[in-house]
Amino acid sequence: ESGFRNDVGRPSEPTLVPAMRGTGIWRFIPPTARRYGLSVEPSSGIDERLDVAEATDAAIAHLGYLHQQFDDWHLALAAYNQGESAVTRAIADTGSRDPFALAQQGYLNDYLATVMAGVVILANPEMAW
Repeated sequence: ESGFRNDVGRPSEPTLVPAMRGTGIWRFIPPTARRYGLSVEPSSGIDERLDVAEATDAAIAHLGYLHQQFDDWHLALAAYNQGESAVTRAIADTGSRDPFALAQQGYLNDYLATVMAGVVILANPEMAW
């Protein structure tokens, strides 16, 4: 999602309220970062979302929590990207726990498919041009 850029904000989405912009390599928004113990204090110049080690630990904890909540890694990845409430709502609205079906129905974006494609390419580098 970050393209391995450990930077501030998402310039490609200027309409986002600054306080809700994902920052750092794992693109945490402030509320989620704070939930996992990262300090985000713009007024004092402190933003631990930019600390790769701390943010990685937080991302691992967050993904673990999401996996525990949804009991499915695919749904956990979708929730990491779109938020757990979006995934919960999609499941409730459709009765389906199939993230690919939820994406086809417009409830989820293509983040999971992008991650899965990346995994396939990493496992089979000869497939990349």
